Amino acid sequence: YLYVGTYPDCTVRRIRVSDGQVETYGRVSTSLYATAVVADEDYVYGGSASPGMLLRWPKEGGGEPLDLTPHLSDSPVGILDMVKSGDLLHIASGRELITIRPDGSGRVSRSIPEEDRYIDQLTVAPDGTVYALARLTTNIYRVDADALTPIARPHDDVENILLDFTDDGRFVGVSGVGDVWTVSPDQDAEVFSLTSTDFAYPDEVQSMLLHSRGQRLWVAGHYSMTVHHLAAQTSQSFYAPGEPKAMVEGADGTVYAGLY
Repeated sequence: YLYVGTYPDCTVRRIRVSDGQVETYGRVSTSLYATAVVADEDYVYGGSASPGMLLRWPKEGGGEPLDLTPHLSDSPVGILDMVKSGDLLHIASGRELITIRPDGSGRVSRSIPEEDRYIDQLTVAPDGTVYALARLTTNIYRVDADALTPIARPHDDVENILLDFTDDGRFVGVSGVGDVWTVSPDQDAEVFSLTSTDFAYPDEVQSMLLHSRGQRLWVAGHYSMTVHHLAAQTSQSFYAPGEPKAMVEGADGTVYAGLY
């Protein structure tokens, strides 16, 4: 089976891979986004973005869920990720990393350091250790019994969509803008940016500017900008830290961008 959270109905479902049969467990909350789904031997857990809720259904047969929401913290974003290791659920809930047992007992809450915005990715190592990745700073933390222990900081100023491990035991991450990085504790990170490779792709346009000199068209996307040299029929992309919503050409030909 595949266990999935669907948009825009914030619903938890499972799909039988052999024939595509779909079973529905239920809607998590009034949010549009079911942001976290975990399945173990007995239960399926679903978490949502704001308003953040956490429900637990019997894995076989479905039925009425157990509402685990009272064990969360107040959060403007709700739940961003959730994993299970051993008999413990680990939940990224606002500015806290919360651990509970499947029935909600044994609650432990760890505050996220001030420099981080939220934890948006969790992963479980082969030995069962849980690691957390912070939004914007990309600080990686080991989730210990009652604390978050810093491990590495491979990147900066991004949202995250993946935290995992390479075959040789390095952390690997993917940012929301498509950067891929790998890092080992106490070592320098390797960061691969899409804008500098052949994997760069067209993005939803945020703004455009036809430059007065040299037939150059500036096109701004999501965390990237591309300059098209119209006469030569060539293009060059580079990183931009945000979404350039407006561009203007100065008197000396300099291009200025207002970033969102």
